[in-house]
Order: sequence, then structure tokens, then C-alpha cells
Amino acid sequence: MNILPTDTKQFADKDYWEKFFKNRDKPFEWYGKYEDVAGIIEHYMKVNDKIFQIGCGSSELAENLYDNGFRNVESIDTNTAVIRDQSRKNVLTRPELSFKVESATKVPNPDQSINIVIDKGTLDALYPNDFDDSHVQMVESMFNEVKRILTVNGRYLVISLLQNHILEKIVSFFRFTNQYSIRVHCCDGDVSEFPMPLFVVVITKFKVSMPMVLPIEYMQNNPIKVVKKIPELGELIDIMAGEREFNMFAALKTKNFNEPACMDICKLDGTLRYKMWIINNPPQTGQEPSMLLFLVPDGEENSFLYSTNKGREIIRSNCNVSRLLMLYKVKGQEYGDCDEINAEVRNFVMRLCPPNLRNGKIAFTTSRKSTEVVKIVDQGYNDITGAWRVADIKDSDDMTRQLIFDVCPNLIQTEVNLVKKKGKFSVDVSVLNSQYHYAFVAGLAFVDNQFLKNRESVKLRLGVLGVGGGVLCTFLHNFFPTSTIVGVDLDRTVVDIGHKHFKLPSSDRMKIFIEDAIDFVDREATEAINKYDAIYIDIAGAISDAEINCPPICFLDKEFLGKIKKILTDKGVLCINVVSRDNEMHANLQSKIQEVFSKMYQTVSENDVNQVIICPMSSIYISQTKIPTLPQVNATQEAELSILRELNNFTNLT
Repeated sequence: MNILPTDTKQFADKDYWEKFFKNRDKPFEWYGKYEDVAGIIEHYMKVNDKIFQIGCGSSELAENLYDNGFRNVESIDTNTAVIRDQSRKNVLTRPELSFKVESATKVPNPDQSINIVIDKGTLDALYPNDFDDSHVQMVESMFNEVKRILTVNGRYLVISLLQNHILEKIVSFFRFTNQYSIRVHCCDGDVSEFPMPLFVVVITKFKVSMPMVLPIEYMQNNPIKVVKKIPELGELIDIMAGEREFNMFAALKTKNFNEPACMDICKLDGTLRYKMWIINNPPQTGQEPSMLLFLVPDGEENSFLYSTNKGREIIRSNCNVSRLLMLYKVKGQEYGDCDEINAEVRNFVMRLCPPNLRNGKIAFTTSRKSTEVVKIVDQGYNDITGAWRVADIKDSDDMTRQLIFDVCPNLIQTEVNLVKKKGKFSVDVSVLNSQYHYAFVAGLAFVDNQFLKNRESVKLRLGVLGVGGGVLCTFLHNFFPTSTIVGVDLDRTVVDIGHKHFKLPSSDRMKIFIEDAIDFVDREATEAINKYDAIYIDIAGAISDAEINCPPICFLDKEFLGKIKKILTDKGVLCINVVSRDNEMHANLQSKIQEVFSKMYQTVSENDVNQVIICPMSSIYISQTKIPTLPQVNATQEAELSILRELNNFTNLT
């Protein structure tokens, strides 16, 4: 049987409540549980206060107050049966509680005899949104009684949904006498049960009228207790509308909706503080729901992982949670450490929990270890890459030098280790920092399966499309001392940076061409003079291309790949660095490449997003190689072992 009203006017009808309580045999808490409001209302009460609850119904509020140390509580209601039930239930266990059949519009208590008047939903019940004169008269009579019985500095605590007409009535009645202050709290009930925010209005009585109209105060229920003074009622109505909108949103998102959703978290003055994405994947039947709050690292908000739904879903899946909340900072705002940020947004987060996780512990994490910029070595700007900087970075106990473009701050364009010699740090080019570069070198096994053994004498011609800071070119030049390295890059400034800051050598065996790599390959294929044992495509794509970062899609064009094939030797190999977290995109790229190269291998970096596609001209079979265990290795041996590991990771795609 449905005991809830079909018409809001029934809330103000005494006969309706007689029927309601007759048909309901359990305590009914209109607006959440005691713990939802306890932190607010207990702040305004003392244990020896005289507390007067109007319209108690079958609520357990009085006994909750009693059990928390507030013993002097008197409750009234117009329903005889409910008062009888309340009295019987508490007479032995809570003998000091008092329950009486009285109307809030005519209270028998003496003037200024009550410290705290509590109204939990009574005002909402007596004053429907389609109120008439009888409702106005009833509510004003109740307000007058509250004013009369309150002591000086006494408080009227109204627990309410605080619809606009309720708020307007409270403000118009109490504020302009200048004898009452009004503070509104927003509290966090269980939005999964009722999608409307709950408010507590604290009306404090002064001894005399103030000489001016006091502003209304508003306080969100969060660890950062900020009180906002609001001079105009309309502004408060707007704030509360935002709270209702959020609660409706949160109530929906506690259900198992699959579509990602985004919300803005603002300060009380309307300034954007955070952006938050909610990524949801309903747990399977029998599985427990789980949720994680993930702080997006500074400067990475535009990367694929954090700026696309596919990327965010990858993060959620890797974190193995059914719901992921991704929190984005806003440029220009100041933030504390992770603990402070967690405290600041905790109340929002708790209101977005999946079902059955409201009391669970919500983990908070981010993805990046703390790093420290020790020194800006150099910086500048050019028309091709925009602003750039070379910085020495400390990460735990390691020191590295990095080249970073501001247009793509998440992508380290070039990185080398720094080693300390004679008290000073210098660039170490004997090893490679990027695992995928070792996979590039391992691809030479298709050219000569003894290439490591013969590395000092083998005469190779190796083409690198995308020199950057020159780390790969430099390693190849030094590791194969009789081979020729041909580098191609569109940006002279970046190559100059490589010479100046990353030990990119100048020698007869190092030939650098400053031009578009597509034009270079076209010319080499047309002239058909030089043949290459290996071509490496290591070119960063446009930052706006969310699906693939490296290489630009034009370098995977069938015609271009055909020209690459034309300039490779019979045993030559093409190696492509592919940076994309989109598995569907990877499959499409492999399909395009296979239109030109019948044999294809891949190796995937463990610690990076890089995937290397290896396309040999020959069908030579590469067997796994046993990696020796050496008690101590020098830099060259370390590089050789890394190359062997990558060789063993090759997977045949064809």
C-alpha cells in the first residue's frame, strides 16, 4: 500500500497524518538518518540545553539526541497514536524524554523557556509549494510560537529540503526584524535513496534588533569550513539550485550508467576549482563495487589518457575499479598536497559512490612520482616547435636531462642520463633511456644475426627519420663505429640543441639533413643511389591528434611505405615507433602496414606506451637468444643485454 501523498496539500492535512502513521509500523525518517545531520546540529547545542522538537512523528530523532548526551528533549505532535507509541517505546530506556500531543501553532511552554527548537520536515509538510492563505496562517502561527519560546541566543534549527518558497518564507519572516541571523548549511544525506539535497537552517535569536539587515550566511558541509555571506536572497537560491542539480546528478550516477560524465566543481564565488570525470563500469553479478579517486598529474590533462573517453577507460581498467573519478586541477589555482586535495573534495566524492559503497574507504592516487627541476639548462622558441626547454631533472636518486616542447608537455622529446664525474654532472650517451630504442637496434638481427658480435666491424647504413635531440643517432654512431648514420629532421633548432646539450656528434659517419622526411624519402627513392640496412621512423605527431601521437598518419601511407621499401637492402628492415593507447588504432595501423610489408613483428615496452613495429624485407627466422648472466657489466655490455631482451620480446604478427 502506498502511504505517501499524491497531492502536496495532504502534507498539511491532520487527517492524512492520522492515516499515514496508522499504516506504517516502523520509524519514518523523512530526511535521512541522524548521522546525516548530527555534525551540524550538535555544533549548535549544549548537553544541558532545553530542546523542543515540533512535529516529531515516528522519527527517532529524540532518542538519537538522548543517546548522544542531550537528555532534556521534549517532542510534540498532533497525532495521538504516534505520541503514545513514542512514549511507550522510550519510557523505560529513556525516561527523561517527553512526548506530548500538542500543535506547533499553539505551544503551552512559557516565553523564553527553550534553548533549541528542532523542526525536521515539519515546515516542509505544513507549507506545500501550492500553498494558500490557510497554510500561510498556520506557518506564521508556528513561527510566532518559536519566536516566543526561544531564549536569547536560542536557535531554531530547521531541517528541510528548502525549496524556494520555504526559504523565501523563512527569510521574509525572520530576517527583516533584524533580531535574527540566518545561516544555511548544506549537508550530505544518502543521495542514492532521495535525490534532493538536505539543508539545515540555523536561525539565532538576539537580545535586541540589530541596526541593519544582516546578510544570510551559507556553509557547505565539507572539511574546509568556509562561510559565505550572501546579501541577496536570489544569490542563495542560485547556489541551492546548483546543489540540487549536483544531487540529482549524483543520484543518477550512483546507478550503473555506462556513459562517462563530466562536472565542474566551483568555489562558492563561482570560480572553477576542479573538473571531474566519472567513468563507470558496472560490476558483474556477485562482484563488489569499487571506486578510486585519481588526480590527473600536472600538465598531462591534454594527453590521450586524460583527454579522451578511450584513454580514461584505459585508466579505469588498469586500476581495476568499477567507478573511476578523475580529478583535474585548474590553471591559475593554488593547491595543497594530495592529502589536502583529498580533504577538499571528499564530500563530493562520497556523494558519487556506487550503490553499497557509501561507507567504504575510497582510495586516492595519482600516476607520477615526484620530480624536481634542478636546473633549466636552456630554453627558447622557434616557429616549428614553439617554446622549448632543456632541463636537468632529479627523480629520486637519478639525474636526467630532458628536452620538452611546451606544445606537448607530457611527451619527453629527448632524455639522457646524467652521471657525476669529478664533482660535475655530464651527459651519458653510452646507454639508452627509452626501451623502444633498444627494440630499434634489435631489429638489425633481421639484417645480420651476428650484428652484436660484429658490431665494431659491420658496415651498415642506418636512416633515422626524426633526429630530435639525437639520442638514437648518437648511440648508433658510437655502438657501430664503422657504420654510417643518416638523420633527417625538419627542425634545425632541435638538431642544434642535440649538438649543444646531448652530445650529438659531428663526423663523416653522421650525416644530418634538415628537411621534411617525406621529401627526403621521395628523393632517395627517385635517385635510387643509396640503400639502407634499416630505416627508423621516430617522429612525433601533432598534439591535437588524440588517437595517435607517433608517427603522424602520413608516414603510414601506402605510397610512402612503398618508397621506404624501395630504398631498403634485400635484408633491410623498417622499424616504426608507434605511440597510441588505442588498441583499435593499433590494429588499423598494422593492417595498413601489412599492405606493403608481408612480414611484421612487434615489441611492446613494459614501462612506456611505445610499441615498435618491425618490418623485415627477408623472411629470416629469429630464434630466442639466451641472455647471459654476468656478475658485473660495463655500459656496452648493459646495452647489449638490453638489445637481447628486446629481441626475445619480438612477437610475429603475420
